[in-house]
Amino acid sequence: MTMWRCSIKHDETGELFYPSNLPYTGLYGGYPSTHMTDFIESVHRNGLLVYAWMPMFNDRVLHQAMPEYRMFVRQGNDTVIPVSDWVSPVIAPVRQHRARILEECLNSFSFDGVRIDHSRYEPSEYADMSNAARSLFEDATGTDPIDLTGTDHPLWDDWLNWRADWLSQFNLSIRDLALNHSAQSSIGAYVFKNDDYSFTWSGQRYEDYGQLGLNLAIHPMPMVYWQDWSAGDVGPYISSALKAVRELCNPTQAIPVFSVAQNTSWGGLLTEEEIHDYMELCGQRARDYGVSGLSYL
Repeated sequence: MTMWRCSIKHDETGELFYPSNLPYTGLYGGYPSTHMTDFIESVHRNGLLVYAWMPMFNDRVLHQAMPEYRMFVRQGNDTVIPVSDWVSPVIAPVRQHRARILEECLNSFSFDGVRIDHSRYEPSEYADMSNAARSLFEDATGTDPIDLTGTDHPLWDDWLNWRADWLSQFNLSIRDLALNHSAQSSIGAYVFKNDDYSFTWSGQRYEDYGQLGLNLAIHPMPMVYWQDWSAGDVGPYISSALKAVRELCNPTQAIPVFSVAQNTSWGGLLTEEEIHDYMELCGQRARDYGVSGLSYL
């Protein structure tokens, strides 16, 4: 093990794990005020790197404090409802608030890099339908996205790529922020396994990640959560994910994220021996595809 991921924001409550001077933030309870510094110093003393992990657009604190920042999704043909706890990547003050939190962290603590997560839409291809998003898309195309009827609509691909552009440009801005802080910063972004469903739902345009895409100097970190998504066919599932990564970038630049959990969606609880065997399989398949960096969640 050479590195450790350190959460700076809780992925459900939106509260921070350190006392912040920024508005629209909250402090997660139960931790001493020095715990972030103490943790990073301990990791560094053991010769490891430590990266700031930040879930970006799910933030209950900001969602509740600023209703106008909420992400919306279409329900039915002509109704939109807010997405619980999620805020819109299309809205400039939202993106700026994300960047200010990260900048505050990088200035306050000795992180060696950044891990971007939850930089996506939720929960379907009909998000974001906030007033801001609808106005901007209509200004660009002449069509309110609430009127899109799906894949048969002539502007459907434009809508999907328009959504993806916001995420990719945001990730680039976070990369630049981190590199401006330290030219040695390592930046990675968690992405879903490459398929049409993940793109249409999450808005993550897979080809933008990695040295062959738009997001140069961002490590693609595909989420290979075999306990949840493999339906028990673990080996082929892992191989297909790693094959997609190899087509995207130099495999030494990819850092696949393997989940480590006892519970599965297809086989109930695993024994410790079964988990060990599956993790051995993950490592072997990664070596087969030339991947040298792994992350475990």
